[in-house]
Amino acid sequence: MPKISQKVLFPATLLLSAAVVGAVLWQAGRSHGPEVERTGFQGADVPPGMPASGVPDFRFHQLSAWQRAEVPRVVRWEAPLGADGGALTTVALADRAEAEGSSPRAGVDLEMIGGANVSLGEPVRAVGDGLVIFAGEPSPEWGGVVVLAHLDAEGNPLQSLYGYLGKIDVAHGALVARGTKLGQVGTANGHHPARLHFQMLRDWGVDLGAGESSGTRNRLDPLAALGEVASPTLPSPLALLMADPGDGWTELEIRNSERFAEILAKPEE
Repeated sequence: MPKISQKVLFPATLLLSAAVVGAVLWQAGRSHGPEVERTGFQGADVPPGMPASGVPDFRFHQLSAWQRAEVPRVVRWEAPLGADGGALTTVALADRAEAEGSSPRAGVDLEMIGGANVSLGEPVRAVGDGLVIFAGEPSPEWGGVVVLAHLDAEGNPLQSLYGYLGKIDVAHGALVARGTKLGQVGTANGHHPARLHFQMLRDWGVDLGAGESSGTRNRLDPLAALGEVASPTLPSPLALLMADPGDGWTELEIRNSERFAEILAKPEE
């Protein structure tokens, strides 16, 4: 019987061992039952989960690193409803109802002076430079909702929430300057009189919570958080950056650039 060379025997043994180990691991993987679909934001190798409707739900989403880098810093605030400085606006419901047995409020309901439904269709404006991190209707009782992410003067995360909207005029992911029209006051599909539900909170994620809850958690006193509001006529830093640059080059600049191109095109003498 011919003797098998070590040069042949060693690679063959190694290959056979690898095949056996692979078969064992494959069989072990099958023994754990059917595969379970993994969804959510738990890993970079797993695609984000999608609800049954097929539409992404941004309410339970933590901002990514690049989204956080987009969030602008606010140096002055503006009233979300009403004329200059929030004039002709009143608080319909305080964030903590004083009546015994009533539920605490997570924000304030603002309306124009004059009674129920006077505010219907009034423009709702961004209280500060911000990034739109939610724009949609989470439920009929909420109506249209817009959530903006901001940074305060110290760089801490803040959010402003605008609810009960009858119309939304901004898209998710948009950068908006202070005073930008976000939508119009609505009635949340008839569940409330025409008014704006406004909240201020500290968070990096989108957590709408409830208009009424057993605690305010990360919600701030919204009007105290705004402090002394700025006049809408005072432009924000983001508004200046996003301003129309004008008509572009002047005629003189164009003529000079054409002359410069002619000089460059001439052969060296």
